Amino acid sequence: MCLNSSKVNGPKSLKKLCETRWYCCTDALKAVYLNFSEIFETLEHIYENDIVSGGEAKSLMNNILNFEFIFFKNVFEQTHILSKYLQSPSINFSTAKNMCNSTLDVLKELRSDIKFEYKWNEVIEMADKYQVEHPKLKRKKSIPLKLGGSETQSLYMSEEPTEDLFKLVSDTYNFNTHDLKTELENFIRMFNQKYDNISVSEKLEAKKDYIRQNYIQKGFPLITESLKIFLTIPTNTASCERSFPCLKRMKIYLRTTMGHERLSSLANLQIEKNDCIDFDQVIDEFDATCLERGRRFGLK
Repeated sequence: MCLNSSKVNGPKSLKKLCETRWYCCTDALKAVYLNFSEIFETLEHIYENDIVSGGEAKSLMNNILNFEFIFFKNVFEQTHILSKYLQSPSINFSTAKNMCNSTLDVLKELRSDIKFEYKWNEVIEMADKYQVEHPKLKRKKSIPLKLGGSETQSLYMSEEPTEDLFKLVSDTYNFNTHDLKTELENFIRMFNQKYDNISVSEKLEAKKDYIRQNYIQKGFPLITESLKIFLTIPTNTASCERSFPCLKRMKIYLRTTMGHERLSSLANLQIEKNDCIDFDQVIDEFDATCLERGRRFGLK
């Protein structure tokens, strides 16, 4: 869809959604917001004048003239950068966690009284312009104290290792909880003896140097194993482009270089590669299909 209007501030062409690229959804949504007035006028014109496509245009109008659709623009603007980072195949778990926490902090900041009121009024103004019904704000529910909750309760987990954390890691990776805890206590004791008076910012680099210099894999096998898992664990199973679009392009290429029947046969051979093949029977059938008697090959 192309919008021919001089009033459009953003891209005149709307973006197509792509399921294999997350950031394309944000770009498509941004194009809709930048051209919202023109899209609304176009859909309204189609609804009033086109009998065939009027119903579909009305359905699209109902979807975009929705308070949640308008409001969530502010959310997608903040999560756009995070989604691009999470699709990177080279990002490690630590970086992904820091990016997620930073994005959560930004979203929590948007819920503060001042910023939320500013964003809310901005959305209300746009909703009034297109006669979108306002939602009713629900009363905030507090978590009962007997369930361990209160409005002042901290939502952040402690960085100090706890018994539950030890048990979680041990159960997940089949470690012995007592051995893992003992190794960590001894490692911290040895490290503190060598690096006594250092700042918190220097402690991480010092630990990295200490691990490299002392070959801890011999004395601390569980810590070594857990560090390997931490450094190699993937942040996601998706990348910016999944494998099946590449397979589709390969299939298109092969179709241009061979017939459909041969391509399907090669696919069946690959899919059923674990099945046992009677080569003598295949040779007999191949030899029997030759129409010219003098052209048969001596395959046996």
